[in-house]
Amino acid sequence: MFGRRPGLDDLVQEVFAEAASTYDALRAPEAVRSWLATIAVRVTRRRLNRLRLYSLVGIASPVDYEQIADSTASPYDRALAATVYRALEGLAVDDRIAFVLHHVEGETLEEVAMLSGCSITTAKRRILRARTALERRLSDD
Repeated sequence: MFGRRPGLDDLVQEVFAEAASTYDALRAPEAVRSWLATIAVRVTRRRLNRLRLYSLVGIASPVDYEQIADSTASPYDRALAATVYRALEGLAVDDRIAFVLHHVEGETLEEVAMLSGCSITTAKRRILRARTALERRLSDD
């Protein structure tokens, strides 16, 4: 969801720090995966919104999209990942999160809605908006 290698370690630490501080809220140990994923979505959303604000005021660090894909990926796959994440940067944060959860992470619509804290209808709408915007942006390239 984050789409940036620099800062990823900090993001993971922030997720686990928030998880540690709210561990008492976990009522069912079997729900730890969805509980942690919900925290990760919330922290990522905050971070992406902050980066968008930094970009608007001109203090955002440049992103090297070529570093997003794993180093073992083929040059084609690395270029494709860079193109997709460059296009994702232009989406609304909630649309981007819903799209990545569903199409990259393989989450069901129900899981996307639960992790995003919205209804299934809203999750569908966000995914469709993101897909439409990405198709338009990627067809222009």
